[in-house]
Amino acid sequence: MSAVARFNSKSQLGMTVGMAQYPFAPRANEDGTQRLETEAEFRERVIACLEYFDQRDRVERAERHIWLGKHRVSVNGVYWERSETSGVMREACSSYAHGNFIATLVLSLAYVEHVVNDALPPLPVGRRTPTMATAIKQARSAGLFPDELLDGAAVLSEFRNPFIHRRDQGDPDTIGQRVKSRKIHPSIILETDARDALQIMYGFFRYSFDPPLNP
Repeated sequence: MSAVARFNSKSQLGMTVGMAQYPFAPRANEDGTQRLETEAEFRERVIACLEYFDQRDRVERAERHIWLGKHRVSVNGVYWERSETSGVMREACSSYAHGNFIATLVLSLAYVEHVVNDALPPLPVGRRTPTMATAIKQARSAGLFPDELLDGAAVLSEFRNPFIHRRDQGDPDTIGQRVKSRKIHPSIILETDARDALQIMYGFFRYSFDPPLNP
């Protein structure tokens, strides 16, 4: 079944979406039945839906862009890094702006893990890079980064782990248990984690330079 046929079905557009009028459903024939649409009409309707939903969270996205602008690290000149490292940093910021807080947490800590491992002595050939916890421990012993950055990364790593490693429901670091213990809506907890992770990421970014960048 084609994408158009799937989305033309009543169950997809009427029952699932819960809206039976254009642009959430195809235009109707005179007798009230759904009119078969072309690929171009379907694409037009998808764009119309996106424009509608874009307005609903535009203010919140604007606030997140403003927050990012206040906390982002400014660098004069060009700073070259590995593509993967700079890529996760860019997408962490983009994810936060679009309200994808779990992705922000995961990507921010991926950046931190890259930077911490890059600061450690080169590994022997064939040795795999250490885990985040081990890398933080080694970096702390070597005095490579401020303790407050390493402490923050360690805490956020525990909050990140249930999203990337399957954990028991009773694990205190799962979002369900954190909501239960803190009595706070999960979206608030997740956005707070995302902001904390971004600030930790920016902190490690500053210390990627020698001497470190000023806040």
